[in-house]
Amino acid sequence: MQSTPIDKEILAGFSRDQEPLIRERVTVLLMLGWVLVPVFGWVDYVLYPEHFSRFALYRSCAALICLVLNAVNWRRDLGQKSLYLGITGTYIVSLTLIAMILETGGYATPYYAGLNLVFLAFCTMLPVHTNHLARHTAIIYCIYLLSVLLLSKSGDMSLFLSNNMFVASTVVIALVVAKVSHRLRLREYLARVELQTAQEQLRVYSKNLEHSVTESEEKYRLLVENAHDGIFVVQDGAVAFPNPRALDLLGYPEEELARMPFLSLVREDDRGVVEGRLQEAFAGRSIVFVPPFRVIRSGREDTWVDMNLVPIEWKGRIGCLSFLRDVTERKRMEAELMQAQKMEAIGTLAGGIAHDFNNILTAILGYAELALHQIPAEHAARQSLSQVLKASNRAKDLVAQILTFSRQAPHERKPFHLLPMVEETLGFIQAILPSSVELRRGKMDEGLMVHGDPTQINKVFMNLLTNAIHAMKDEGGTLEVSLSREALAPGSLSHDSPGRPGNYAQLTVKDSGHGMDAALMERIFDPFFTTKGPGEGTGMGLSVALGIVKSHGGTINAWSEPGRGSTFRALLPLMEETIAEKGEEAVEYPGGSERILFVDDDEALVEFGEGVLRRLGYGVTAGTSSLEALEIFKSDPDGFDLVITDQTMPRMSGLKLARELLQIRPRLPIILCTGYNAQVSEETVRQTRIKRLLFKPYSISDLAGTIRDTLDSDT
Repeated sequence: MQSTPIDKEILAGFSRDQEPLIRERVTVLLMLGWVLVPVFGWVDYVLYPEHFSRFALYRSCAALICLVLNAVNWRRDLGQKSLYLGITGTYIVSLTLIAMILETGGYATPYYAGLNLVFLAFCTMLPVHTNHLARHTAIIYCIYLLSVLLLSKSGDMSLFLSNNMFVASTVVIALVVAKVSHRLRLREYLARVELQTAQEQLRVYSKNLEHSVTESEEKYRLLVENAHDGIFVVQDGAVAFPNPRALDLLGYPEEELARMPFLSLVREDDRGVVEGRLQEAFAGRSIVFVPPFRVIRSGREDTWVDMNLVPIEWKGRIGCLSFLRDVTERKRMEAELMQAQKMEAIGTLAGGIAHDFNNILTAILGYAELALHQIPAEHAARQSLSQVLKASNRAKDLVAQILTFSRQAPHERKPFHLLPMVEETLGFIQAILPSSVELRRGKMDEGLMVHGDPTQINKVFMNLLTNAIHAMKDEGGTLEVSLSREALAPGSLSHDSPGRPGNYAQLTVKDSGHGMDAALMERIFDPFFTTKGPGEGTGMGLSVALGIVKSHGGTINAWSEPGRGSTFRALLPLMEETIAEKGEEAVEYPGGSERILFVDDDEALVEFGEGVLRRLGYGVTAGTSSLEALEIFKSDPDGFDLVITDQTMPRMSGLKLARELLQIRPRLPIILCTGYNAQVSEETVRQTRIKRLLFKPYSISDLAGTIRDTLDSDT
């Protein structure tokens, strides 16, 4: 059986590994030389007393040389070279014995036995390759044979042969033992090398594995700690292993969370749903989604979150890996969208109401104005008719407010008095005010006039009032409103004052509600910020209100303290000019003799319009159908100087009728009347080439002036 070739590098390593053993064995071998060689001198004395003295000298010299070689080997670390000291000692002892063999007859001498001992010690003691041992043994044996055969007298050859057979057998046995011993040592070394290699590979693998685990842990740690979602484990009802985002969303430090039941962090209204989904997850469902719920955070406002639950085994027990996401902004946007949809629905309803109501108001205003024009100045009914006109105008303003609230009224800036708007709004608020809130009117200065959009300013006032009422909804209180003149000198301006000095109208709304601390006061004008609960507001009120007032050149400043209520002051630049009050005296309306086609689907307005226009001297053809009006016009396109049409009519709208008429007669003057402007704007009117847009409800003077302006501008 052939042995597997061994790498030279491994053999070199084996040789280096054997150096300590070689040194140790050489020491033992040389010690045997300098001890046993003299000791066996008694054999000389017994067998060959005549040679005792000379042999003692031989033995002493050999022992001395072995002793010196042993001292050198002991004192100096010669490594592999120690082997040569052992070989040298072996040669010295062998040559001594060969000399004694020759002097005692050669063939029949008993000293060959000593040579056997030398071969046996040499081959079994030195831990070197068998080739080295065999080579040196062969040299010594050949010296022995040649010396005896050449230098000794012939003797008993049979005895010589038998002695040499004994020597040769000893040598062979010693070499076999040496060979086996060498192989065992080599095999043991290879096993150690293989074990060391395996240990090194295991160490490297362990180090790489440790590095991989560390790197993997670092990656997961970075992912978890920097995740936008909160990540934690729910186990035994408590929160474990939360990442920084989870701590921020839940609002408590990790030590407190470990002692708190997770459900205690959930708003009571939402706990049932969350608890049910947790039970589903613990029952073994793969992934469980928890719909949005509110988390109670320590010292901060509640946060809307949703959560995904994944059942896992955590520290030998079942748990839920939880992913928490902040959806507060999404909920606010949903609330804003719902509010916008509500406003859209209200706007649609308001538009329909406004159309019909403005038709009614147009007839009421027109007939009241007409009656007032017809009766004498001293007639007792004039006062009643004046009140009808005032009430109708208030109703007109109320419709405008409804349309503004539903965002369907145009933003038109004009000079107007603040006090009537304030009184009108307070009357409306009084009707819906809770019984626990008392409304008080403070100083109300008359004659304060501003230039702006009355509906937008009214929206600001309504916002301040509703906020004040909301602050007192639980415990009630007092709502105080005042309107006064405020003069701001250049040196009195502060950071919350308007941009320039001058005279301002100051509208003050004061409540005795719960008040606000400094932190809330810093944020009340931020977009989307609100202190109201879900469904109570979108957080747009004060931000929009401030924007409206600033666009009018004013500002809003606020004061509040916890438990002492709040005060809001809206400052608007005053106009020093005054608006002339309309008198009740009869006025002359401009008229003419032109022919007018008047169309409206409301019979009362058709009757009113036809009567007014005839009184003004015009020739009138009136009807309630836009299709019939189109056919009348087609039959005589040049027979009309002006067309007045309502916008909202069945089967054909006023805009469509105008387009049909203008295709027949491109330069035809047309006035379009509308109760609200959801589909009609000044731009649409210009694109359609309609001359004028007249909003309902209109008075006789509005109608007469618009007709005259249109006809005169077309000539």
